[in-house]
Amino acid sequence: MRKFALLTATMLVTGGLAAPAFSAAATTTDETRNVAQAPANQAPANQAPAAAAGTNAGQVPAARSDDREDAEDIAEDRQEAQEIIAAATKVANQMASDGQARAALDKARGVFIVPDFAQGALIIGAGGGAGVFLARTDEGWGNPAFYEMGGLSFGAQAGGESGPMAFMLMTDKAVQGFRNDDDFTLSAEAGYTFGEAKDGAAATTDNTAKDVVVWSGTEGAFAGAAVSVGDISYDEDRTAAYYGAASRPDQVLDGPANNEHGGELRAALGTRG
Repeated sequence: MRKFALLTATMLVTGGLAAPAFSAAATTTDETRNVAQAPANQAPANQAPAAAAGTNAGQVPAARSDDREDAEDIAEDRQEAQEIIAAATKVANQMASDGQARAALDKARGVFIVPDFAQGALIIGAGGGAGVFLARTDEGWGNPAFYEMGGLSFGAQAGGESGPMAFMLMTDKAVQGFRNDDDFTLSAEAGYTFGEAKDGAAATTDNTAKDVVVWSGTEGAFAGAAVSVGDISYDEDRTAAYYGAASRPDQVLDGPANNEHGGELRAALGTRG
């Protein structure tokens, strides 16, 4: 209102039209009013949208985030694989002191070691249902590959304690399942025969005619009961993380043995007697 009174006085004094001056004042007032009334999240037209650009500051692109998560998963799988190998090596050393286990192991065509199991409820993760398998080659024990068990049953006579376990495969038929990508089961129903290598027993029983010889580091876990090892599956993730590349089971098992991968485990298993 103060500007309008001043403008009117100017027109009376000069006798001329002051339209440009009024127009400029009105324009300035309108722009000021528009800026004042603009929403808080809307920048003026002549202002760079710095706030909008800053909204995404600090956010990691989705692709980079996925890559980081993949790298973390691989590192975790590699760590678990190394822990399984270390635990299986201890089991192999324990087996070497048992007469029946040593006798069966010396003639086995393959061995599947599960460092820890729980009767009736497998522990998920690096222990429990996770294990490592090695096949016999012309040069000795081959490379380790990782597998998971989906189910384990010893029948009504079996005990319920946790502990180490090993399945020594005495025939090519028993080994073949580990060479395939498909899940499989070792059981009497699937046509396999089983023998037992008792912890601490002398090498008096000939198990070479059996498909699978079972050894347990827990007293009474087997107890002569019927054994069924169900849903054995190739653990591609841990195997790939351990070797640094994805491979089929047969490629790992039949590949040239590398002391960097499972050398101590192969040494613990020993050579053919």
